[in-house]
Parts: sequence; structure tokens; C-alpha cells
Amino acid sequence: MSSDKNDDKSISLTSIFMKLVGLWMAGNRSEQRVRDITVGYTLIAILFAMWVQSTDMYYSWGDFSACLFTACNMLSLTMPFIKILVLLAHKEDFFRLILYLQRKFLRADYDSYERQIVIGFKRKCTFFIYFFTLFTLATVVSYIVNPLIGKSRLVKI
Repeated sequence: MSSDKNDDKSISLTSIFMKLVGLWMAGNRSEQRVRDITVGYTLIAILFAMWVQSTDMYYSWGDFSACLFTACNMLSLTMPFIKILVLLAHKEDFFRLILYLQRKFLRADYDSYERQIVIGFKRKCTFFIYFFTLFTLATVVSYIVNPLIGKSRLVKI
């Protein structure tokens, strides 16, 4: 079974997401510099968003609903921040794991039964990657559209 990086949609989409965050294997010094800048930007952007949410929590302290909403937003910012920090702490092991995956699993020759199992798992992985990406995009759209739809009357300042 010839499996290179381009025939599996879930791996291609995951590698795009990892490159957007700044987690890829650098080929030379300039790529490593760009990767470090991208990771730094990602962490600074998450920290800034957490600061904005903390400020929102401070100013809406009396309203339980607003504080709960802000706490959920802070959790959704804290989880990727911690994941990125853990991956950065174990970066070499993570990249070795990716190389091992490519060498032993993705480019291996399988018999017909093993090929059916791998194809089934590829379909499931592709479904879940697309499914969660769709939910993430729907969440972003709902955050953008909510203020526009929620205010049906003219608000006077």
C-alpha cells in the first residue's frame, strides 16, 4: 500500500494545523527561526486572549452567567496553551515519534486484511478531523454572528 503524505486527508489537514501553530520539523536554520517565531506568536496570542478574558471576568464579576461564559472561554484557551507547552518540552521525542510513524506505519506494506483495517481507520480519522474542524469553524462563526443577531432593536448609547 503506497501511503505518502498526500493521500491521507486527515494527516494532511493535521500537518497544516501543526504548521499554523509552529510545530513542524525544520530542514535548515531559517526554517527553525520561522518555526520559533510562529510558536512564540501563537503563545503570545493565547496569553493575550487569556488576559482579555481575565479582564472580562474582572468587570463582569457580579453576573454569574457572564462569569461562567468567560470561565469556559478561558478553559478553551488554557487547554491548547498547556498542550503546546507540553509538546515544546518534549519536542525532540515528538518529532522522533512522527518520523517513526512515517517510517513504520504510513509507508509499510500490508496484506489485504491489514490494508482493510488501515483504510477503515483512515476513514474514521478523516471523519473526526473534518467533524471537529467543522465544529470549531461553526463556533467561530457563532461568536462573530451572535452580536449581530442578538441585538434586533436599536441600542441607544
